[in-house]
Amino acid sequence: MRILTLNAFLLLLSGCATVFKGYESEIVIQNAPADLVVSTSEGIRIPSRNGTKMEKQFKGMYLWEMVEVPDYATHTISLRSGHEYLLLLKSGEKESRVIIYPNLGAGWLILDMLCGVFPAWIDMHLGTWMYYDPIDYNSLSVK
Repeated sequence: MRILTLNAFLLLLSGCATVFKGYESEIVIQNAPADLVVSTSEGIRIPSRNGTKMEKQFKGMYLWEMVEVPDYATHTISLRSGHEYLLLLKSGEKESRVIIYPNLGAGWLILDMLCGVFPAWIDMHLGTWMYYDPIDYNSLSVK
């Protein structure tokens, strides 16, 4: 009975990264100008959203509060996991091209291997083990 229960539990965790993380990964573009436009090499514009940061704000005598404020120097985009992309980053007249490659997320791999071959096969096939490193806009060559 215990083995049957354990097997049923492990099947429920099938494709752990797919269930908990989803099919998309977020890519952070740091030190970017506020008017940054991100698109693929095919010309498809990718919607980006500004990041947030915590700042200390004065509320009164001896009272400070941490509040979340927009961080216009950080942009976040979401793309399907497990693929390499050529991104065009355009701000005004300046344009940069960057190729991003997926990296293997070892935590998801280990968790799937502990759960069995079937969950690992699902996540491997869908590429949900993968993540992307942040992009530093200042380190890119601008044309």
